[in-house]
Amino acid sequence: MSKEKRGFQGGEKLVMDPQWNKRNRKFAYVQTTISEEKNDYVSNIFIGDLIHGIMPFTDGENQTVSPRWSPDEDKLVFVSDRTKLPQIYVKDVNRGEAKQLTHCESGVRNPVWSPCGEMLVFSTIGTNPKVAEELVLLNVKTNELTPIVRECRNYHSVVWSPDGSFIAFSACAFSQPTTVVDVFILELETKEIRKLTNSNGFFTSTTWSPDGEKLGFVGYEKDNKGVPISRVWIYHFRYTELACLTSEFDISVGNEIEGDFHWATVNPGLLWTEDSEGFYFLVTDQGSNGIYYGSLDGAMYPIVLEQEHIYGMTMITDIHEAIACISKQTERVELYHLDFKTQERTKLQT
Repeated sequence: MSKEKRGFQGGEKLVMDPQWNKRNRKFAYVQTTISEEKNDYVSNIFIGDLIHGIMPFTDGENQTVSPRWSPDEDKLVFVSDRTKLPQIYVKDVNRGEAKQLTHCESGVRNPVWSPCGEMLVFSTIGTNPKVAEELVLLNVKTNELTPIVRECRNYHSVVWSPDGSFIAFSACAFSQPTTVVDVFILELETKEIRKLTNSNGFFTSTTWSPDGEKLGFVGYEKDNKGVPISRVWIYHFRYTELACLTSEFDISVGNEIEGDFHWATVNPGLLWTEDSEGFYFLVTDQGSNGIYYGSLDGAMYPIVLEQEHIYGMTMITDIHEAIACISKQTERVELYHLDFKTQERTKLQT
């Protein structure tokens, strides 16, 4: 399937990477514009809820991205290049100024909170010239940095297990070409790294099931049968078994729509239900995106199928509602609240 490209012009805005907090019901997202003065992208974070509306959380002429809620729901961590290189900052949602947490000489990306809220894991460029990149743990209280993985490059889709004992991630091993991306898990206590895929494809967008027994991800195995189709994969830790759930699915899983801003879009992967038996996910079909629901027995049901593009989605799955970034032929990307129970959608003022 070929990827469709769309442009992004000055004077327009793009909303992306929504993050909905299950407990306080606030959501955060990134809004990007083009600065005519700088002739470059400018990104800031906004927060809001369904009752009180939306307000800016950061400002300035920088690129501020990757908002992630702390487990105690009081803070947001994010990445900003306000000091030239992208670094991690944390800010209380209700008061105070942002505090810079990292001063890495090559910059950082993609911070993720531990379930206990005491640690962050992120990726950065390694200081060793023989190491292209590394995963690092940051103690939020002491600012102590601990490199934990240096065996790969191009780390992404980093997630903690629900009990905080493991970290899963996608990466390219040094022994493999960059077109091969595997899924790994790291046991923090023993530092043991285990590869879950077979170095024969491209796998990303990892998400852990709430019960900790399954890891979901999106990707494809390489073959000689034409353009590959991304599919849903589940690794069952209890059975040490990898299974493809959409082998008979004839449309691609994930967001395959590209534009000149595609670097900032985030594929949420599988959004698990609370019972760990089902999940929601994005698909791409004939130039549009839709939302499907899937179950572990392989059943797949369309939930939203319109002529539109969905550039990001976040859910509270126990109430079957989502915040999504959606564009249509008649409008640029806007933020919507979707209620899957009633099939109602509401455009949120951005």
